[in-house]
Amino acid sequence: MDQKVIIEGIKRGDRDVFRLLMEKNIESVYRIVFKIVPIEDEARDIVQETFIRVWEKRGDIKSENCIMPWVKRIAINRCYDYLRWQKRNNRQKPINDDLDARKLESDIGADNNINAEEFRNLILRLTCNLSPKQKLVFALAEIEEMSHDEISALTGLHKTSVKSNLRHARKKIGEYLKKMEYNG
Repeated sequence: MDQKVIIEGIKRGDRDVFRLLMEKNIESVYRIVFKIVPIEDEARDIVQETFIRVWEKRGDIKSENCIMPWVKRIAINRCYDYLRWQKRNNRQKPINDDLDARKLESDIGADNNINAEEFRNLILRLTCNLSPKQKLVFALAEIEEMSHDEISALTGLHKTSVKSNLRHARKKIGEYLKKMEYNG
């Protein structure tokens, strides 16, 4: 189905067209959300909230645009809201002492030989130490492999803010990995 037809159908309140959009794109939205909020139930809730928000704000869709960047931006904003809520309510479990570092090391083995999936999981766990913006930018850049321009367009952050948050995130994660190396 043509993008313009989809957009116009959704703007008119056509539930069948909306259901088609959702079924076709729910997995790609979930993948992005899960990379930012790697808790399955929370990620699913955010995806559901995203599509509810799309339906509620359907009148705001610009007819000349493709709808998926707008949907993804809503998903990213919901993730950012979740991360801020989590931080505000002390729901994150930051890794901030040697005991936690030793626990991570034991999880990956004494010889520190880990495969790509284990390393990815380790990095995702380390992102709990980042601010919500840093975590968001880091996940989009390093895991989703988006460019600074794409992240800026998707999040609404200025490109220099994207670069700065990414630099700080990489630095924090690098410092923690070095700390683990020296403790091992």
